[in-house]
Amino acid sequence: MPIAEIDAICRDCGHRFRAQPSRSFLGFLELKCPACSKAVTYPLTKSYRIGYLVLLPLFAFFFAYSLSHGEIQLSGIAAIAILVALARDWQVRRQIAVARRASGPAGGT
Repeated sequence: MPIAEIDAICRDCGHRFRAQPSRSFLGFLELKCPACSKAVTYPLTKSYRIGYLVLLPLFAFFFAYSLSHGEIQLSGIAAIAILVALARDWQVRRQIAVARRASGPAGGT
């Protein structure tokens, strides 16, 4: 199912545009700025964020359980990937908020 177009802002040049994003490996929305041709990463959608927040304690529990039994399982790698995705999501959301404040009202180009 195609992803709906979103209103985006380039963090490099400040250009506001509307485009249809694609998804990265971890679920981030990715676009290309039409003004400067730079890659623009947008945060995880709410459903991805909630899914990660639900899966993180589960994978962390299985990882801790396997470590306590002297084993290392794939759940540890999944927990680390989820932590990286959530940290990156927080960083991207913060960068976009700063770019929106710097570019002024939403009606500009």
